[in-house]
Amino acid sequence: GVHVMWSGGGGMSASTSRLSAWELEALEGDDRKGKGSSRKAAASDESFSARPERAAEVKAVVNAAMRHELAVFLISAVTPDVAPGYDESIPVPMYFELIKARLNRSYYRQAQAVADDVRIIYRNCVEYNGADSPISQNCKAVTDATRTAILKRTSFQVK
Repeated sequence: GVHVMWSGGGGMSASTSRLSAWELEALEGDDRKGKGSSRKAAASDESFSARPERAAEVKAVVNAAMRHELAVFLISAVTPDVAPGYDESIPVPMYFELIKARLNRSYYRQAQAVADDVRIIYRNCVEYNGADSPISQNCKAVTDATRTAILKRTSFQVK
């Protein structure tokens, strides 16, 4: 992780946060994007710290996805008794209970990070089951609907 000191603009005091390197973005006008340690953190207007109601919206979408009947195999960690060899072939296991727990612990700073983890659920499913398998098709429907609802701020709806 990286420690970032946020300026205390607008009369607010400065604060320090520990961020994942994945959450860093180059500031506008900075042509050094991604070069060495010169990368800077830019607070997004979608950041959960700036807009706590945004985090609540994303939690509601994840909860709706978890209640959908097609998400039954996407909710909990995949175990060897259900999917032999899964833990050996999938380097970054991801499932909705983990995303929900991360949301509850304020692990994520932005909605995009949650959407990226939802995309990992789908990639893992395809990697293990194949793109044409029924479970991967169901997974695609649920994860596409989840990502759309998170990123476009719409209601969760599987097509």
